[in-house]
Amino acid sequence: CEAATCKLKPGAKCGYGQCCKNCQLRRAGAVCRAAKHDCDLPELCTGQSPQCPMDRFRMNGHPCQNNMGYCYMGKCPTLANQCTALWGPGAKVAADSCFTINRNGVYYGHCRKANGTYIPCERKDIKCGKLYC
Repeated sequence: CEAATCKLKPGAKCGYGQCCKNCQLRRAGAVCRAAKHDCDLPELCTGQSPQCPMDRFRMNGHPCQNNMGYCYMGKCPTLANQCTALWGPGAKVAADSCFTINRNGVYYGHCRKANGTYIPCERKDIKCGKLYC
């Protein structure tokens, strides 16, 4: 930038930003923000803008933390983390057999609720329903 005129110098494409280096746009595909955790994705320069694109995350349901959780809205909630958050540091996840109640589709065991009706979990999704600690 020319300080006196607040304009870019001749030949300069940019003056700031994570995708600007030596007054030139970084090439498309250059990493401007690395992934921070299992559910985060690296952001890449477009080659068209000095700004790094907005933060992106893995698709909801992608396994994370060594298959202990599934990505949800950019986070990796595990059963253990959820139990600890609700009940404190000594809380533990209940035995697998406790989660089978989620196949019943009742208020104390279900995967979701639609039109006032509790929907049971499929066998493969029993730990996606009510949390048991």
